[in-house]
Amino acid sequence: MKQSLKVLLLISLLLTFSHSSFSSNQPIKLVGDSAWEPFYGPNLPEGGFVMALVAAAFAESDSKVKIAYEPWSRALLSTLKGSHDAVVGAYFTEERANQFHYSEAFYTNEIILLSLKSKKVKYNGNLKSLTAYRIGIVQDNAYTPQFDNADYLHKEVVVHPIQNIQKLFLGRIDILVETKAIKAITLYLTNKHYPKRLPEIQILQPPLSQNELHLIVAKNNPHAQLILTHFNRGLKKILKSGQYKQILRRFLVSS
Repeated sequence: MKQSLKVLLLISLLLTFSHSSFSSNQPIKLVGDSAWEPFYGPNLPEGGFVMALVAAAFAESDSKVKIAYEPWSRALLSTLKGSHDAVVGAYFTEERANQFHYSEAFYTNEIILLSLKSKKVKYNGNLKSLTAYRIGIVQDNAYTPQFDNADYLHKEVVVHPIQNIQKLFLGRIDILVETKAIKAITLYLTNKHYPKRLPEIQILQPPLSQNELHLIVAKNNPHAQLILTHFNRGLKKILKSGQYKQILRRFLVSS
């Protein structure tokens, strides 16, 4: 019996050492979509407000992060293969939940429909009112289950969100589906793309949905629960301390 207790104690100590070593010495390898500005991106200050929030949460547990960017589909696949520890900014889907553990939600994002005022799009909140229009979407993005499964809609797929904006101004689509970080996306469009044409764009009401952003970790990652525990604990701390809101204000983003 004493021998069994010694073995259990040794195992416990080894696990504790392993977890401590992982959290303090090895950076947590994060990956994000290579085309998701203004939420995050390699050319944004601090990687964008989403990465800044995630890094701040991990910092509360003395965990350093290493950030990479890949096309969304590749990011998911490479994380499942072990190249990365976690994917940043995922919406919840039942399909993903079969392969990934989800963190607590750290930001709520609206999914909106954008069009040109000159198009005079008639939308009443019912997706069937959009059957006459060409709708631009981004490859492998999850919007809402109802929209994603609406095969009766005319959807045109692009790889990068800016392609949809270009197609909208060229008259090749009538509507684009986009995420809304309110001031951040307005500044992004103003400063980087078509600033003179920005007044032509209108947001159709009501929004498609409000989606929560999560950190996701592959279920086959042996450190999955530890990573999520550190992140969730850190998230609560930055929310309580006010650091969370400070980061959003720094990036001119609404919570």
